Amino acid sequence: FAAERLSGNGEIYRDAFALSSLFFAASFLVALTLPDIVVEVKKKGDYFSIDVLKKNWDIYFGFFLRQIGANNVLVIFPLYLVSLGANKYEVAIIYVINPVLQFFIMRKLDKYDTKPLIHAGDLVSAAAFIAFMPMTVYYHAIVGMILIAVSYSCLYVGSTAYLIKN
Repeated sequence: FAAERLSGNGEIYRDAFALSSLFFAASFLVALTLPDIVVEVKKKGDYFSIDVLKKNWDIYFGFFLRQIGANNVLVIFPLYLVSLGANKYEVAIIYVINPVLQFFIMRKLDKYDTKPLIHAGDLVSAAAFIAFMPMTVYYHAIVGMILIAVSYSCLYVGSTAYLIKN
């Protein structure tokens, strides 16, 4: 049933790919005009070593588990939304909440300490997955998508900053 509702004429997909191609071309042209940046990197050691993995295993493992959970949910998520009554446009709107919010949230998080950000990201991730459980109508997913954006932003910024410092 869900596959029938998602399939249709390919016109909407052609338009979506054409629009995304235009955005890609525009960003490429903007990137060509950016000035060159010279950065001197002094490598202190091997960044991919067993010692680095052992030292930061909790960061890597927590982030890894969160990503596995999120990817498993988001792979079937459009079909689930359609089964709850969403059309293609509503699925797209719900899906766009996450990256748009991440863009704005991540920019504000670098001033916070890394460990509390990581812990907040873990807790909000758990809340996000729980928020999807009682869904009976597709628009209930909005809360979960907001929580996913907050959790990933906290985890990504906190983990990255922590690993850079250590």
